[in-house]
Amino acid sequence: MAPGQRGGTPFLIPAPQQSGVPSRGRGGGRGGVAGPQGSPSVSVSSTVQAVGVPRPGFGNAGRQINIRVNTSAMNIPDITVYHYDAVENSDRADSKMQLIKALQSQYPGVFIRAAVYDGNNNLYTSYKLNFGTELSRQFDVTWTDGDRASNSKITVTEAREINMDVLRRYTTGLQSWDENVSTALSALNIVLRMG
Repeated sequence: MAPGQRGGTPFLIPAPQQSGVPSRGRGGGRGGVAGPQGSPSVSVSSTVQAVGVPRPGFGNAGRQINIRVNTSAMNIPDITVYHYDAVENSDRADSKMQLIKALQSQYPGVFIRAAVYDGNNNLYTSYKLNFGTELSRQFDVTWTDGDRASNSKITVTEAREINMDVLRRYTTGLQSWDENVSTALSALNIVLRMG
């Protein structure tokens, strides 16, 4: 061992692979059969879904105390929420909100009930917007900002359907945190802020 070198096995650079010799040692991954360049041929993350498991004896240790929190009970309806991307080239969030309000009032055949908007690009409805057979539609909107009138084009594109039952399943411990829970919670938060 050289002076100043710490204990342990020094890192060895593997010899170049000979043709027809299977890969061994580092880089092969665990599980699955090695594919090209020593990578696994099957991705475990695409086939395995994480599920939350309650800890055994949860809530049995320690002592109970009363805590006052600023919350209210809420019943989440078992509905599907539709998430849309609403794209317009304005940078000001306040003008975007006015623009979305004008969009909904100028196209009542499409927006049959009020939609909620987060001020960025996310638009949520409790019903599917009627775009015919298309997943996207461009709208021409005229709106006023103070004493000036403006014309804008807004493209609304269907992004995903959100089953709000995932929040009930999450709060009762039947489902772990995932992208669906996060999206449903974001939609619910925007609805409450707009309320």
